[in-house]
Amino acid sequence: ADQGSKGCGGDGKQRGGSASAMPSKLAFALGGESRLKDWHIDSGSEWHITYDASELKNVRAVKAEELFNVIGYDGSRHQPTHVGSCTLKSNVIEGLEIDLLNVYVVPKATVKLISAGILDDRGAKVVLGDGKALVQHQGRTILQGEKVGNLYAICYNAAGRSVSDSRSCAATGSVDSAAALWHRRLGHLGFGSLERMCWENMVTGMELDRGGLAAASSRICEPCIYAKQSRGPFPATGHKAVKPLGLVHMDVCGPMPETSLGGSRYVTTVLDDCTGLSAVAFTETKEAIGKKVRAIFEALENIAGRRVKEVRTDRGREFINQTMGDYFSNKGIIHGTTVGYTPEQNGAAERLNRTLLEKTR
Repeated sequence: ADQGSKGCGGDGKQRGGSASAMPSKLAFALGGESRLKDWHIDSGSEWHITYDASELKNVRAVKAEELFNVIGYDGSRHQPTHVGSCTLKSNVIEGLEIDLLNVYVVPKATVKLISAGILDDRGAKVVLGDGKALVQHQGRTILQGEKVGNLYAICYNAAGRSVSDSRSCAATGSVDSAAALWHRRLGHLGFGSLERMCWENMVTGMELDRGGLAAASSRICEPCIYAKQSRGPFPATGHKAVKPLGLVHMDVCGPMPETSLGGSRYVTTVLDDCTGLSAVAFTETKEAIGKKVRAIFEALENIAGRRVKEVRTDRGREFINQTMGDYFSNKGIIHGTTVGYTPEQNGAAERLNRTLLEKTR
């Protein structure tokens, strides 16, 4: 948002001669009863203009060959006395500073102007519409102006920034603070939904603007990242048992909300990884699960003519206890368990449980 050329059109050529021969292509409000404190974006201004030299850096007097006429709406002509650079704080992105180079001091001016043409020359884009002027650079909005007459005032909040002139801008707070506040108030609702609520008149009292919404949505909301993140998918296992009973999955469902006719509230499922053969046992309590599992294993081993080699379960106490530990140890069965609270690691058993429960509903 800076500019390095001087004079009309930014060609950098030296100008001299009489006042009548000086370039006179700039028009802006020189009249008025009082000066406006805010900077204004003006598409008709060919230079950055201010009346206050105290807010400039690297100030120097304008050389004779650099002089030009500034023409007001009333036809009056004035010449700049000094030139320097000015640093503006963004009213959209907190902490961002924008340097304006070659800002001319015109003591008779009553308003401070930012040239939209120079911004365009330096790669910034000025978008006008809906009573706003958005200055965008590299895809993000860095300044926003509110339309006042034919100009667009750069508004700031009163906390830590310049106080807006009441004639220039009635807005308070940074441009995106309202959008960010409503985002948090509504449980970190998406900014697209906020925009719909506001522009489709779904609610009253919500005053937002598209520039503020765009600026707020471009920021990283840490609570959203922490609260809305989901666990990544678990890769499918590449290992599958090649012989029956080489790997057996087990899991327990319950207590069920309804007791069975036989008085059971727990369901134990056993699934052979190789063949997909499954067995189901019903028990009244968890303590009886071990006995049912041993009976199922003996039946499967008798049918297959093979012994169970490995068992995979979660870390439930019905599987990790002294009785089951002794049984697996005596039979030479490898007992593998999943990581706590990670049922995805025993997905075959979980899928079987879901299939059975869906069939019973």
